[in-house]
Formats: sequence, C-alpha cells, structure tokens
Amino acid sequence: MPRLVPTTIGEMKDKKTIFLTGGPLYWLVHDERTHVEAYFGSREAWARIPADWDVFVLEQPARVPTQLDHGYDERKPASQWTLADLR
Repeated sequence: MPRLVPTTIGEMKDKKTIFLTGGPLYWLVHDERTHVEAYFGSREAWARIPADWDVFVLEQPARVPTQLDHGYDERKPASQWTLADLR
C-alpha cells in the first residue's frame, strides 16, 4: 500500500498541489508554527502520527452517557451570564 503521508518536508515539497490550500501540510512546509501547534500540538506530535493504517489506533467514543462539562454553570440562565462566566 502506498504511503499517503509524506515522511519528510523535502518529500512534501515535491508534491506541490497539496500545498495550495493552506492546509496542514502547507503549514509544515512553510513553518507556520502557530497553526501546527494549534492543530497538532507540535511538529514532533505531527511526526508521530502513524503513516500506516494498520498501526493507526481508531479510538471509539465511550458507550456510557456522561454529563458534558461546558466550563460554566449551566444552571444559570443565559440572560444572567457575565464575561467572567464565559472565561
């Protein structure tokens, strides 16, 4: 099976069409660290992404329902929210 993810920045530069959209590979080639870090955490974290689907772990969501914490008091009506509530 061919490798879909380039292994090096040099290999990525040879595949110019994938860099026209400004997506993740564009960010890596053009060293747009803020984008890379926001999306992957770091260039090193991106490099650790498995290139082979046979070793890629597809996580499954929990099957037990849980209460989602949005980070603010959800019992408080939206009309009473303050900036402090949303920080």
